[in-house]
Amino acid sequence: MLGEGAFGPVYRGCLADGSIVAIKRMRELSEDSKKQFWTEVEVAGIAPHPNLLSLLGFCDTDQECLLVYPFMVNRSLNFHLGQRVSNPIDWSIRMRIALGVARGLAHLHDQCHPSIIHRDVSCSNILLNEEFEPVLGDFGLARIMHETDIVVGNVEWSIDCGPVKWSVNRRPVEWSPRDRRCISPQRYHDTYVNSAVRVHTGYVAPEYLTTGKCTWRIDVYAYGYMLLELITGKQLSDKGIAGLHPADLISEFVEDNSLETIVDPKLQGSYSKDEAECVRRLALLCVCINPAKRPKMSE
Repeated sequence: MLGEGAFGPVYRGCLADGSIVAIKRMRELSEDSKKQFWTEVEVAGIAPHPNLLSLLGFCDTDQECLLVYPFMVNRSLNFHLGQRVSNPIDWSIRMRIALGVARGLAHLHDQCHPSIIHRDVSCSNILLNEEFEPVLGDFGLARIMHETDIVVGNVEWSIDCGPVKWSVNRRPVEWSPRDRRCISPQRYHDTYVNSAVRVHTGYVAPEYLTTGKCTWRIDVYAYGYMLLELITGKQLSDKGIAGLHPADLISEFVEDNSLETIVDPKLQGSYSKDEAECVRRLALLCVCINPAKRPKMSE
């Protein structure tokens, strides 16, 4: 057994030809789990890309639902940012990860037909192969932008989203927009689909919590949050379990703090200061509280 997620446990397996694979096994055969299962299968058919996890096969019977993926020997980015890792990934690998994930998301948003919103971008869902090339996986919560579901119009949201309650066991939590307070309302024009808000930890965009309207901008927000974790080596989203809003965790990066106080100390100063400052500015742009100011992943 390699680990366990919201879908169920993940096992290491071996096929008849000797290739090593990772197998996700559905924990419970519920309607919600089945929906996640077929979403993963559908996304795999729409979005083949070097930086997106490929699906090798699946099993769907009355007793078992299995998803078979290539085995990623270097585990997840979340593992390498952990405090117990003796050999942290170096700066060049971190920049390769940042670029690879951006390429994968840009493919989902701009090059797939229909386009796809991942909705669950996080360090735990970024897997690393033998060369530490990043592969974005876990598409169970992805939203495929089918033409019949798309709405073009204004997204109205509130700057004050109120306190956030996180799921301690990391299973999805559903949010209702009517539970939010609407203070200082804002709006922007975009293409979106209405969706039940599903979150795991601190990567969820605040306007999504307020409106339940799903746009590509929520993936950009999560990507920016991932960049902050990549720079600092801190698993910032875990602090959300204590009830803190992600915006509170970002404040230290907005202030005029020196890079030396922000960049992962495990790098021991071995990084490009110009690149680090560039990535910090990009991360802050991606997590901008105003969704209209966030760049597209292709940018």
